[in-house]
Amino acid sequence: MCILEATTLKRPWFPFGHFVFREKVRLGQLPDRPESFNDDQWDLLTKMCALKPADRVSIAYVVHQLKKFHENSNDAHDTHIEVSDSSYSERQLSYFSLTLHFFLP
Repeated sequence: MCILEATTLKRPWFPFGHFVFREKVRLGQLPDRPESFNDDQWDLLTKMCALKPADRVSIAYVVHQLKKFHENSNDAHDTHIEVSDSSYSERQLSYFSLTLHFFLP
């Protein structure tokens, strides 16, 4: 779920609280697919969030796919995030930025 939050800057199942979040994850439910995600991106996220750990993809696969997405993007050299409605602090946004820059050099 971290990658979903980092890329959309929205908390999954917001405004529901932590209890609802944990219960949905425990049941293997995913939030609605963001409009900004294409089929390949959503497929990666669903593989990362498989209920059984043995069914999840490896971090090497995730990094490979993220690099591929970045190489295929129209703005491969101009990756940025626009924040319009944010309840995030500067510290949280810095964390998200670092996370994205780590995966998308």
